[in-house]
This record gives sequence, structure tokens and C-alpha cells, in this order.
Amino acid sequence: MTFSELDPRTLTALGTAGALEAATSPRAPADVLSGLSAHPDARVRAQVALNPNTPAEVLGLLAAQFPREVLSNPGLPLLRLARPGLLGSFPAEGVTALLALPDAPGWVVDSALRHEDYGVRTALAARPGLSPSGSRRWRGTPGGRCARRWRSARTCPSPCCASSRRMRTTTCARPPRCAPTCPATCCGRW
Repeated sequence: MTFSELDPRTLTALGTAGALEAATSPRAPADVLSGLSAHPDARVRAQVALNPNTPAEVLGLLAAQFPREVLSNPGLPLLRLARPGLLGSFPAEGVTALLALPDAPGWVVDSALRHEDYGVRTALAARPGLSPSGSRRWRGTPGGRCARRWRSARTCPSPCCASSRRMRTTTCARPPRCAPTCPATCCGRW
């Protein structure tokens, strides 16, 4: 198969076998791989995530479904050199999926610390084994400062808790869980 004959708009006519062959080829151009990233077969999309010619934007979209394949992409180190803030352009769902991998490399954690989405930073805080330096850096982010404010308030934001009347106001984007001193059983504990 020659890729000069393929039109990215008609890739669905290839069938699954042809799409798998195109997705695994090291000579596949970026526009063909971009078209194959929307293929209905998950095996084809996984192979697109592994192909070194896949554009960074497509890798970001595929990271939510195929985080291990995206991290195993042989072209990823070069993309990271060319675009130092690469994970900052990934959707939040993709970065969260990369963080969910127990063996995610340290550069993913470092990039997640700088991600603008609050959900990514929350997933980072929930990550087991976060290094002490990473934890200190997270506490310096807006999400970490907000969590410290809520913890220091020692009040419960839940309307079913009597201590909610003493709750301090803050600009937190997410309602926190119960403080350790809260007697309520209707909401989670810190």
C-alpha cells in the first residue's frame, strides 16, 4: 500500500485490516494517522497511539483511552523536546489517565503540576506515592492552597452538618470534604 494514494477523508473504506496496516506503518503520514484516530475499531486507535508519526494533538486525544500506548510511543521523547509544555496542551482526561498509571514517569507528574485544569491537579494529589518534593510543589498550586484553607477552617461545608454555619468563605472551585473534627456522618472525612 502506498500512502500517497490514500485520502484521509476516505480512510473508513480501508476496512479494519487495511487500517491496522496503515496505523502500524512507520511511513504513515500525520494526516492519515489523524484520520485513523477516529476509526471505530479500538485496535486501530491503539496502533495510532503507538505510531511515532502521530501528531501531538492526536496523542493528547488518544491518551484518555490508551495511556500506556501513548507513553510507549517512540516519538514521544522527541515531541517533549520540541514542545516542553506538551502535556499542558493535552485534554484533562488524557493527563488524568496518564497519572492513573502506577508506573507513570516523573515527567508526567511534573507536567501535571503545571496543568491548568483543576481536575488534573486533584488527580495528582490523590496519586499514591507522590514524592515529598512533588507534594510540596502541589501545595503551592491554587488547588493546594485552597485545600489548606479548608483544612484550617475546621468546619464542614455540608448543609447537614451543624458546623457548616461556622464555615469560612473562600474561592474554592470544589466543595471540600469534612474536617477531621466534624461529627457528621453524612459526608466524607479528610
